[in-house]
Amino acid sequence: MMNNDGANSTAMFNDSFALFQSGKAAHVMGLRSDVGHWQDFNEFLTADKLGVMKAPVVTAGTTANLPYDGGIGYGVAKWTKDPKVAVDLVRSLTSTEALKAFHADAGAIAADTTIDVPQGGPAVATIVSELKGGKPALHVALSSKTLDLMGWLSQQLLSGSVTVDEVVKQLAASDQVG
Repeated sequence: MMNNDGANSTAMFNDSFALFQSGKAAHVMGLRSDVGHWQDFNEFLTADKLGVMKAPVVTAGTTANLPYDGGIGYGVAKWTKDPKVAVDLVRSLTSTEALKAFHADAGAIAADTTIDVPQGGPAVATIVSELKGGKPALHVALSSKTLDLMGWLSQQLLSGSVTVDEVVKQLAASDQVG
């Protein structure tokens, strides 16, 4: 969905949901956040008709190893003027009560698996049941510095100005610095 310069990737992503909602697509790769989720689809597709497809297993006897997480990550920057207030805000946004509201009102899948999600139907229940065994996606596990570098290097990789080996070396070095 992304072109070489990264432009319009968000528009293209949202366009995929519009195609799904119009009935011109039978499958959509959605997020487990507050964009393109079970609640958005309730207007035209009831929860009992919405499903989840797990990644296919290519090699028999193995398990698909894809990131599977939920929720939104928050952090407090070193330069924050009042870190205690910022930490309090993060705690309030990630409290069970706040996450319940975020799920019920915005349709997001929270990382807190204690939240009851029956209104989301079978698809949401399936997603939530998988969260405990999930592995974090790169955007959750890497530092912001390494993520910025990854974005920059991906553009260079697409243009052919850097090799895969060079990208791996630079990302590994950045990740070690943290």
